[in-house]
Amino acid sequence: MMTTLDSIPAVPAENEIPWKPKTAGYVALFLGPMGGALVSAVNFRRMGQAHKAQHTLFYTRVLYIAFLIPFLLAIVAEAPIKKLILFAVEGAGYTVFPSLLREDDVKWKAAHPTVKSRSGWVGSYRSAVLCGARPAHTGVCPVIFLACQRGC
Repeated sequence: MMTTLDSIPAVPAENEIPWKPKTAGYVALFLGPMGGALVSAVNFRRMGQAHKAQHTLFYTRVLYIAFLIPFLLAIVAEAPIKKLILFAVEGAGYTVFPSLLREDDVKWKAAHPTVKSRSGWVGSYRSAVLCGARPAHTGVCPVIFLACQRGC
């Protein structure tokens, strides 16, 4: 049976505490833009913003497929510029994903003043251990999404 994004239930903000926005940036830096998008989507769901979670995943996939993959396939495998481009893309994810989450995080904190956001270090560490080394710079392995859904 095929699983779609619509079949993944949105976790209410009251049940799960969202991570700090910087966590998505660190995951994007170390595990690639898809990793940052997945963490951002989980965070949006935890804040009760399921539509923003779907938009984040959709637009990241579109940009990834439309620009990054064809561009990297056009460059010779041993070209030093290829590694520089990959590092620049991951660095961009380090700044983009936290900025996407920041406004909603401020609103969530205002609505829940007694609750502190989770740091996300445990989730990032667990994801890195579960994924091991990233295979061929393709981004993040699917295990990070499962780990994050279970509340790393």
